Amino acid sequence: SGNMSARNVWVDMGAIFATIGATVASSYAFVTPVRAKAQTRTKRSASTAVGARWMCDARMNPSKAHAEWFILKYSACWIASVGVVIALSLYESFGKWGHLLYC
Repeated sequence: SGNMSARNVWVDMGAIFATIGATVASSYAFVTPVRAKAQTRTKRSASTAVGARWMCDARMNPSKAHAEWFILKYSACWIASVGVVIALSLYESFGKWGHLLYC
């Protein structure tokens, strides 16, 4: 019985990661690349478009660029924090309110 439940955990984890991978791959497939133009010059910027952009152009929309960078940095810190909590097994001493406060 104990061995069967461990197997089911691995099957479930595999299914979760496969779903995440499929979601990322399909999302990437639907990213619309910016068409390459000879030279686009406007009053706001002078640039040449080359392929898809993951981050907003800070010159065109500074508030959106700031939000994107904040979320990127916050996400990296959160992921590192979870890694430390798991690596040091800190979650074992949290209790129900500790889990709520941490998450």
